Parts: sequence; C-alpha cells; structure tokens
Amino acid sequence: MEIREIEAFLVLAEELHFGRTAERLYVSPARVSQLIQALERRVGARVVERTSRAVRLTPVGEQLLRDAGPAYQGLGRAITGAQIAARQQGGVLRLGVWQTIRSTLPSDLGAAFEADHPGCQEQVTIQSPVDLYEPLRSGEVDALLIRLPAAPEAMPAEPGIAVGPVFATEDRAVVMADDHPLASRAEVSLEDLADHEVLGIPDAFPGYFQDLWVPPVTPSGRLILRTKGWSSGHLDDVWNLVARGHLVYPTIANILDLFPRPGLTTVPLTGLPPCHTVLARRATHAALVDAFVATAAAFAADSPRRDLPLPAPHAKLNLARPDEVRNERAPGSGPGLRPLVQLRARAARP
Repeated sequence: MEIREIEAFLVLAEELHFGRTAERLYVSPARVSQLIQALERRVGARVVERTSRAVRLTPVGEQLLRDAGPAYQGLGRAITGAQIAARQQGGVLRLGVWQTIRSTLPSDLGAAFEADHPGCQEQVTIQSPVDLYEPLRSGEVDALLIRLPAAPEAMPAEPGIAVGPVFATEDRAVVMADDHPLASRAEVSLEDLADHEVLGIPDAFPGYFQDLWVPPVTPSGRLILRTKGWSSGHLDDVWNLVARGHLVYPTIANILDLFPRPGLTTVPLTGLPPCHTVLARRATHAALVDAFVATAAAFAADSPRRDLPLPAPHAKLNLARPDEVRNERAPGSGPGLRPLVQLRARAARP
C-alpha cells in the first residue's frame, strides 16, 4: 500500500474538502482524487462520499480512520526516534535558529563544539519563530536558539523543555513609519502605546509569551490595543503592515540594523525587560546534546556580551519564509526524507 494514499485519506478525513486537502499535501485536487480512488480499489469499497456540496466518510471510511490514524502517527514517532538516534550515533547535532536571530553565534558555537569534540558536527536549520518549541518536541532539531521576552527564570516552565545558557540581552524598541506621531520621540513608554494601535505577535505563541512581549495593559491599567494582523512569522509581512503608518511594532532595538526597511524607524521602548537570546533543548538527557550544551555554557561564560555579534555587512539577509526553510546537511549524510504529514488533534466522532 502506498503511504501517500493513507496520507491523502487521513487529511481528507480532517478537512472534508478536496481543495484544502490538496493544499496541505502540495498536490492538485485531481491528484487527491486519484489517491483516494486507488485506496478504494485496494479496500474494495468506497471510503468517502462526495457530492457537489459536501464530503463525508462512509462507514468503511470511519473504520479505516479509526485503525489507520494511530498506526500512521506511530510510524511518524518511529521515524523521528530513528532520526534522533542516527544523528546522535553519527555525532551530528542539529541546531535550529530562529530566522530573526541574525548573528555569527550559530557558526561560532559550531566551531567551538567541533573543536571540543572532534568527529562531531553542527548542522543549522532556519526555523520560524511562530513554531516556538515545536521543532524540539517533534525531534526536528536537537537544540534551538530562540529569543525570549524576559530572562528564562521569569518565564513559565514549558513541559519537557530546558532553557539556558543565555548568550545575549537586547533592549526593546518600537518600529514605526517615519511619519508616525511617535517617531520624533526620544523614547516611548507603555503608557504611550495605549494611545496607538500595536501590532502584536501571532496567536500561535502561548498567551504568556504574548503578554511578556507586549502586555495587555499599561502599569496604570490602560488597555493596549494589540492587533493580530499577521501570522506568518516573517518580518517582510510585519514591515508591510507597519509601513502603512498607523501600526507600531514592539521588538528589539537593533532590528532595523538586521533587517533594514526604508521608511521605518525605531524608538527605544521603556518599561519592559530586555529580550534574552538563549539555547533551548528537550529536558531529557542525550550524550551529544549534553556535550553541546556544555560547550555552549562555556562559550557564553567566556564571551559575555550585551548584543549578538552581527554577520559581515555584505552577508546576504536570510528572510526565508517558514515554507522555504533552509536545511543544511553534513557531507555524506544523504538526502532528507520527505516529512510525514502533520495531522491535527481530532475529537472522537460521536
């Protein structure tokens, strides 16, 4: 049996729509129909009923969903476990880096790690900040460089996640259009933000993370209007919204040095703690990851700095969208496997 047939069926069972299923699988609706028809020939019965207005599972399809869904998820877990074991056995540490962390830090860490542990190697993948800790939980990466809106000890604990060391702290600022009313200020306070519309971070982030990035109220109790106008985690989308003139976006002070955009400016933001760039990993112990964390801790202790080291001025900006993630592989590691489709949590049918 072709795994693509099962994938098409499981996604279609979630979406109950051929077009949306095709989008998630990156194929055409006609290809989805072909896969479902091939599956039905194998089963010997219809698994879905399709009309001009609706798609629904047949009783046979319901039975197949109950049996195939857990088996498919188990296959995904088995492959993830094998990939993690293979990387550790081969001495390859996969480091995820948020695409908004533009610095020489990943390569500096890699050089220190490979010097401490000859035969080991760091691989870097660019990650969307919107995913937060998901690349760790899924096993896609072994460690993750992220930016927190407060010190790790001030953040709520995330189950199964360990955080540290801290590599840098970065002051806060607000990005706005050059002609925004706040642009001429020497600094902006949280009270000032209550008088303007603020672009918040996507709802995919946990509520506590959103509130630490931009609090819902000022110290005096005034409401801060946080607009949810973007969801991609990509700064180009943020800059396009802010450039229209009425929105402001709280972030780190040197963000426009890292990702320049004509027509925008930053003003220092007071009243919030600095952001912290930290290393996160799964809380379970693995020899390779523990060795990398030890190197990272020594590197952070030997190289205290307030701001992250920037890449060379001529270095190309990496503004890859989440669906264009760069994946660097070690020589001889072979081609990557196509990842299994991510299925959503699904309530039991009555």
